Amino acid sequence: MDVAKLREWIKYTRDSEGVNWYLRDVTKTHEYNKIFNLIVYNDHGEVVHTVEYIEPRRGVIPTKFISRIADARELAGINSGFVHQVSQDLKGNPQEIFRLKRQDWLDAGKTEWTGEHNPAKA
Repeated sequence: MDVAKLREWIKYTRDSEGVNWYLRDVTKTHEYNKIFNLIVYNDHGEVVHTVEYIEPRRGVIPTKFISRIADARELAGINSGFVHQVSQDLKGNPQEIFRLKRQDWLDAGKTEWTGEHNPAKA
């Protein structure tokens, strides 16, 4: 998995599943897209977990970070923007959608995701 795919997945989970996490570029000035931190928030907006110094090698994120990112997904709380959006649509309960998506992730998604995005398999 490369950084672009990770960014897409993080944005997708934030928008469609309510996962509250962000990827930040922490590279020194004038050297962009070299080192990243993944910051995970709970449903109260407090930082609950970080995956620091994600450094892609030859454009691919190393395996040790893939498993840490998958673990961080379990700790992520619900995104307040997602709650607002779903509440405005009046079609569903955002907490219930988040809970079901999280349960799906815990049941099957983590194993599939880490296997699918393992650079050794690519």
